[in-house]
Amino acid sequence: MTKIPIKEVIVDIKSLFGLNEENKFGSMENEDKFYINKQHFERFEVIGKLQNYFEDKFIDGGYVKVSPITMIFTSFEVKVGKPELT
Repeated sequence: MTKIPIKEVIVDIKSLFGLNEENKFGSMENEDKFYINKQHFERFEVIGKLQNYFEDKFIDGGYVKVSPITMIFTSFEVKVGKPELT
């Protein structure tokens, strides 16, 4: 397993989902919170891409949190710290 910094993960995720200034797939509220439009990637595809990406690596000092199901977007965020267990 390879440890990677949060900033590198964010750059990689932008590339993974084709997120840029003109994209039509998703958007970012903050640098670390992503909304992927379900017209382009269904929830299972988003989760699959994230699972494949993290198959052999992990975030140094952070984690990814996928939000509950919504109708239009799949949202997730890269967070600093340890996951909160609820």
